[in-house]
Amino acid sequence: VQVDATPRRLVVRASGVPERTPDEEQIIKGPPISAGDKAAGGFAKKQGVELSAMSKVGDYYELRKLVPGRAVRDILGETLAATILGIQWPKTMYWVGGKTGPRFIRPIRWIVALLDDQVIPFELAGVKSGSVTRGHRKLGSASIPVTFATYESELRKNFVILSADERRQKIVAEISALGAKADADLVETLTFITEYPTAIRGDFDPAYLELPAEVLTTVMRHHQKYFSVESAAGKLAPHFVAVMNTSGDPEGLVKRGNERVLKARFNDARFFWDVDQQKKLADRVEDLGKVTFQAKLGSYLEKANRVIMLVDELGGNAHAQRAALLAKCDLTSEMVKEFTDLQGMVGGLYARHQGEHEAVAKAIYDHYLTLSIEGEIPSSHEGRIVALADKLDTLRGGFAVGLVP
Repeated sequence: VQVDATPRRLVVRASGVPERTPDEEQIIKGPPISAGDKAAGGFAKKQGVELSAMSKVGDYYELRKLVPGRAVRDILGETLAATILGIQWPKTMYWVGGKTGPRFIRPIRWIVALLDDQVIPFELAGVKSGSVTRGHRKLGSASIPVTFATYESELRKNFVILSADERRQKIVAEISALGAKADADLVETLTFITEYPTAIRGDFDPAYLELPAEVLTTVMRHHQKYFSVESAAGKLAPHFVAVMNTSGDPEGLVKRGNERVLKARFNDARFFWDVDQQKKLADRVEDLGKVTFQAKLGSYLEKANRVIMLVDELGGNAHAQRAALLAKCDLTSEMVKEFTDLQGMVGGLYARHQGEHEAVAKAIYDHYLTLSIEGEIPSSHEGRIVALADKLDTLRGGFAVGLVP
């Protein structure tokens, strides 16, 4: 079985499927012999056979019944609709029949269902199965007759690369050729939101490089799905690489559109940075009292005080305790309100910019780590102590109020 997916289609292809299921002999246990011929005759009638077809095995009547096989095409026609609707999704939607109608991840617009070259007939959400698919939304035909053998090649002619592996390799090769670093998570996202991915390179004003690289790359990666470009290891260049879902951009319209959007995003980031510098992290500590950590566990100010005590218990020095006090203050900043993925990082950058000790800034920057079992750990002793204390407080508080995994 091969499974493929693009933004517009989910595909299952299986080879070696039989035309019919095999005939089967069923052994059906009947009434006890002691119940007499009348009971046996009633059982035989219910099974649609004569009493003479029954045999005596031990203390019971028994019927050996030949169940003929069925055409697999008929079985699939009866079961595929329920199979499709049985796919589990975090969220589903309905679009026909109101709330009682069928629910799926997106409205179903067409269904191709074939056994060899024969259509498997069924209907789902008002859509009848057939042998006609659709190509790329802009570049391909809206009506493409296919067979099992021609399905993939006909889609390719209509600018749909069906294989996710092939789309992934195309993205990695093209962004690398344009000087971008392949971010595995972003590559995976772009693989499944494109049918014909093509990379292009754009530019931005070098003046934006005055902002921290972390801010710029977050804006590019998380908000625009762009790859950043480096002029040297760890040094951003004023370029980006975007992946389009089309074959090319001969007039540069897509490039200019992406540059315009990114400029607006960078202007937002620069504005938030400038506004946030008007209030130091240390002056934001009291503001944490207005930010709820958890309804039964109080505010982030209360959490900060608990974490400071835990840092002390764990043997943290003065820098670690200072970091614990300031670690959550960036949650009140305009930058983190807009770019939530930057929490922690922004606090560390602001601490460094505002003259806090480097050990304090580094611990704040890293304290959300480790984010997964494969993830990195904080790079400094203070960062590890604060990260442990923060996580231990969350676990201890969660158990205390009954939030037990």
